[in-house]
Amino acid sequence: GGRGGGGCGICAIPLGGLLFFGALVLAGWNEYRNVATLRTITLGRDFHETSTCGLVDPLQDGTLIHLTCPITGQRELGKNQIGMPRGVEGLKLVKHVEAFRWVAEQREERNNNGDTRKYTVWTTRWSNSYSEGDGPRSYDARVENINQDEDRLVNPSLNSRSWYTREIAPGVYTVDSADAKLGAYNFPTELLDKVESPSYPTVTCSTNLAFVGCPSSVFVSGNFIYHSYDYDSRPGRPARVGDVRFSLNVYDAVFASVLAEQDGANLVPWISPYDKDYNIYMADRDDMTAEEMFVSAEEANESLTWILRVVSFLLCLIGGCIALSFVSTILSYVPCLGPLLAGLAQAIACAISCCVSFACWLTVVGCTWVIYRPWVGIPLLIVAIVIMGLIFFGRSQQIHKDQNNKHNQMNNGGLEAGGGGGYPPPPGGGGYGGGGGGFQPPPPQPFQPPPQGFNFCPSCGQQKPTEVPQCVACSRR
Repeated sequence: GGRGGGGCGICAIPLGGLLFFGALVLAGWNEYRNVATLRTITLGRDFHETSTCGLVDPLQDGTLIHLTCPITGQRELGKNQIGMPRGVEGLKLVKHVEAFRWVAEQREERNNNGDTRKYTVWTTRWSNSYSEGDGPRSYDARVENINQDEDRLVNPSLNSRSWYTREIAPGVYTVDSADAKLGAYNFPTELLDKVESPSYPTVTCSTNLAFVGCPSSVFVSGNFIYHSYDYDSRPGRPARVGDVRFSLNVYDAVFASVLAEQDGANLVPWISPYDKDYNIYMADRDDMTAEEMFVSAEEANESLTWILRVVSFLLCLIGGCIALSFVSTILSYVPCLGPLLAGLAQAIACAISCCVSFACWLTVVGCTWVIYRPWVGIPLLIVAIVIMGLIFFGRSQQIHKDQNNKHNQMNNGGLEAGGGGGYPPPPGGGGYGGGGGGFQPPPPQPFQPPPQGFNFCPSCGQQKPTEVPQCVACSRR
């Protein structure tokens, strides 16, 4: 265990590094986006004006305005649309067309050795896109959730059906819309999309058509009109590959509160003086004051900011763990103790990655906030510097400890083990304690001066060139 995929252990270094630094870029962008959004909201709060519903004031052109007005302009929609009942009013009519088709799904599975293998599963479902010719093509492929009577193994051509027209090609279409007004202002589609809500009229074949009842290939079920690929119009029969259905949605709105720039009788985005890539262009279906809309925007911005903060930090942490995973991969090849050493190494690597990732992440976040809010950014930078200092201090202490251990081992290297405990008794009787053996001091060695041009390192005793100030063995002077 633990050896599957070991050949790619080194490949994890660039992958983890890319994820690590990409997460830091995401963190930096998110903090700037947060700062720019807050600054834009602050400027909007300071410079906006309130407008009235019944009159467009030319003196407010180019100004951020707030208005709360009823929405007008509704009319009957879809007079020529198949399935649309008469007399349904609203602001927009949208048709959702779906086809029952084969769809491929990529999945993964693990074998007993822990190796991952990808495979394809074909299933059938309704979709607003269509790809002719796709399908398992044989019963040997993996298939799921299909009608037991299904005998078409590819998505057939819809153009071969007499009932098929471009009006029922799979997709989502706006087939009719009214000119909406917000008080005296033209209400743009971008803002209307934020306040409108859908309703679902009861579709029927006999409305607005020259015939009464459904043709042989069509039947109605619920809010859908179905076109059968096999011209089988029995209601309630299982869907089969090649069938098409559509529904109609009527969108309407009766009231809106808006913050936008006035451009004549039009409402356009108000560009932030802080950064031209940011703007205020807001609408809500409730009766809200300008201050309530600004507060709502701040809350939405804060929620998004914290979500991206958590995501960026986790990606940074995961990237660091992946980059250091090659250590555990190498240790996993050690006989007997490989899995234990690999697990321990991975835990240590993740702990190191957590500290480094948190310090780097705080540095990026703090640098962004120093300019806008120093009382927030400077403490973050201090915490990041302290964490980095502790990491480097701990590392230097470990190096110093290793060097001392090596020095002690070299000094004690000449001691030899004897039999029993203590040194042999000195001349004249007595003893050092212990009986019969123990460690014995090495016999004195005659002093050997170093060769010409060399001297002894005072720390470790090794020879080193005289002109070299630092010892190669112990890295001390």
